[in-house]
Amino acid sequence: MFLTLDSDDACVPEALERFAVRWMEIPTETRDRYAGVTVLCRDELGRVVGDEFPEDVYDSTTFALHYRLGISGEKWGFVRTELLRQHLYPEHPGERHVPPGYVWLRLGHSYLTRYVNEALRIYFTTDESITRTLISLRARSPLGSRDFYAEVLKYPIKVPVSLKAAVHYVRFSLHGGCSTLSMLRSTPRPVLTFAGLLPGRLVYTRDRRVLR
Repeated sequence: MFLTLDSDDACVPEALERFAVRWMEIPTETRDRYAGVTVLCRDELGRVVGDEFPEDVYDSTTFALHYRLGISGEKWGFVRTELLRQHLYPEHPGERHVPPGYVWLRLGHSYLTRYVNEALRIYFTTDESITRTLISLRARSPLGSRDFYAEVLKYPIKVPVSLKAAVHYVRFSLHGGCSTLSMLRSTPRPVLTFAGLLPGRLVYTRDRRVLR
């Protein structure tokens, strides 16, 4: 199993034990259908961060959970390592980051995840300096971020969500030095991407101002 934990977060002492218990609750004969287990996060005061799942134990795909049910907010989970080896991240020379959701989204079409309303990760409120660092990280690896939003645009999701993805697709394409023509040629959704050109450029301009 492969589990990540951000360096600025923490977890409850029994986190790995609880993950193991939840995984073992899935019947052995059906485990091949599951990518892993995902749980909730809480803040320093013990309050749940983001939406809870529809049921305390809920089996679904990543795609259906986030883009059809609209469940959002910080979550934490592991994925089977063998699946990650089969679904590699794209590589771009000189870049070091691709949003984790790129692989999570691809796995979410083929495998179920067991979602559990149990808060095991402690998520510390992001301050302004961390926000700036995240923008800088993604701006330094813009083509990886663009790949993620291009992946989102491939799927039949609600127009507001698709349009938001198109805006970010334009945003990081600009960070990567892509022309408008190349954006429209390579996007899975040309019409939506065209609609996202202006707001995407505005967000890109804001990024440049923040990173000065």
